[in-house]
Amino acid sequence: MRRQTVRFDEVVARFRGVRLYERDAEQAVYLAERGGLCHVVITREDAPPGAPVMATVLAFDNEWERGAHLASRRGDASAALS
Repeated sequence: MRRQTVRFDEVVARFRGVRLYERDAEQAVYLAERGGLCHVVITREDAPPGAPVMATVLAFDNEWERGAHLASRRGDASAALS
């Protein structure tokens, strides 16, 4: 797994077909594919008004790795960033 932090508007521009996976009061989790890699994109829902929305982009080599990561974080919202 590789991790990168970027502005969310860059994610929307770089990833066609980014889609919402789940959302709660603390974060939103999106799924995307690009360049043969599977991605999980996480945004925090508590950004100050007017501040740019930042996203953590996790890249996985395949859908199985991404699925295993998503399954491992079920029930623990803070685990998405691990």
